[in-house]
Amino acid sequence: MVILKKGIDIQERSARQRLDSLPKRLLLAVMLSSLLTACATGSDIEISAPQDCARQGGTIQPVCLSQESLCVIPYPDAGLPCRDSDDCAGACLAQTAVNQGEPAVGECERTNAPCGCRTYIEDGRVADAICVD
Repeated sequence: MVILKKGIDIQERSARQRLDSLPKRLLLAVMLSSLLTACATGSDIEISAPQDCARQGGTIQPVCLSQESLCVIPYPDAGLPCRDSDDCAGACLAQTAVNQGEPAVGECERTNAPCGCRTYIEDGRVADAICVD
């Protein structure tokens, strides 16, 4: 919320609001770039041999728009309620449409597949939402 002093016009308020949201937008852009890079290379979840993937409980599947073959491994706590990603092997995700900052209980993500839209829950509140493909 921007508190205006007398004499500050609409343009100045608008400029301040854009500057206030700049760090959040920059952070989101960096996160999106990192996730897109991870999706494109898949180096952290790519396993070349199906038997190696199977030993970890996964299956090789085409993922993302690139349809790159990656080892998709289900998490042991998939679907359990959570209030933070520390509660999960993967991330704590919202399962319904919620507004950023609202209190929420999420669900532990089901697999390590990196693509799709997701809304993160951190410290019992809705954090960032992002779509990666």
